[in-house]
Amino acid sequence: MTGPGNDSQPAAQDDTAAPVRPAPMVHDLLDGGRAIVDRVLAWGGRNRGRIALLGPVCVYLMVAGGLFFHGTGVLVAIAATALIAVFGPRASADTMLSLYRAEPLAPGQAQGLRLAIATLSDRAGLPSAPALAIVPSLAVGAFSVGCEPRVALLMTEGLLRRMGLRDLVAIAAHEIGHIHNRDLPQFALADTLVRVAQLLFYGGVLMLAINVLLWLAGEPANGWLPIMLLLCAPMLNSQLQLALPRDHDLEADRVAAMLLGDKYTVTSTAGGYEAGQGSVLDDFRLPVPQRHVPLPSPLRCHAPSEVRIAALTDHPPIVLLPPLTIPDEPMISLLGFGPVEMRPRNRWPGLWF
Repeated sequence: MTGPGNDSQPAAQDDTAAPVRPAPMVHDLLDGGRAIVDRVLAWGGRNRGRIALLGPVCVYLMVAGGLFFHGTGVLVAIAATALIAVFGPRASADTMLSLYRAEPLAPGQAQGLRLAIATLSDRAGLPSAPALAIVPSLAVGAFSVGCEPRVALLMTEGLLRRMGLRDLVAIAAHEIGHIHNRDLPQFALADTLVRVAQLLFYGGVLMLAINVLLWLAGEPANGWLPIMLLLCAPMLNSQLQLALPRDHDLEADRVAAMLLGDKYTVTSTAGGYEAGQGSVLDDFRLPVPQRHVPLPSPLRCHAPSEVRIAALTDHPPIVLLPPLTIPDEPMISLLGFGPVEMRPRNRWPGLWF
């Protein structure tokens, strides 16, 4: 018998049940998946330039390989793209110095320019200043090469004869901006793709010659479409690289302005220094289908000067460091190989400078 305070009915259950939590293992798997996705997205953001270069190239190689060798050709194209992606960005500074016959500066040469480069590198937080070397060419150009920590800044003799020290320092600051922003692997990859396109072009020339001989002998020739695709490889590659956004140039300008403490010097240099982009006909010219630009790749062609100037003046204000004091020195020739040796022309292995 129950007492008056006892309740014989079972207690009512709470309608607001606790939410069902995933098992610890499932929770860990979800966290791991999200972390992988975040890392992939971050990697894609850092390497969007390389992806924009390699994506169309992979499609092109797959189409060409499929036309020649069907399924096997597609697999070979994918493997070739993977090899280019791994080894293309790893061109060493010493290799590029050798290809361009660049001479490092002697200890007593261009002290003002060397001191400015060392100061800019220190301001940019680089582990060491890039080595400065001179390319024996009257063409006007400057570019940076190599893989960190061994990088080099190359300037042509023509640039040294045309520009004063203040402009040379501004150009060096722009290149140090590229090094600071880690653009060099993308530049090296672009240069590798130029060499691959040249090899495909030579393959197309060989197959065209074979087809002409077969046609003259009255024999059935191979397909003409794959041959035309190979012959157009340098032109397609140049158009791809020139069509890519020039964000890396604009960011390098902003870093240069910050390092110099003076954006007006950067804008004035941008207005007076145009490396050019070459001609489409250069991509079909024998013996070397190469744009007549004294830089490793058409990708090195800077954004138009008006775009660079507008980006520096219209964007949010740049936090400038204290202005860098640059003594005004006359234009000088550091090496002086002579006008015949330095005449811009095609040189082995397919470079123009």
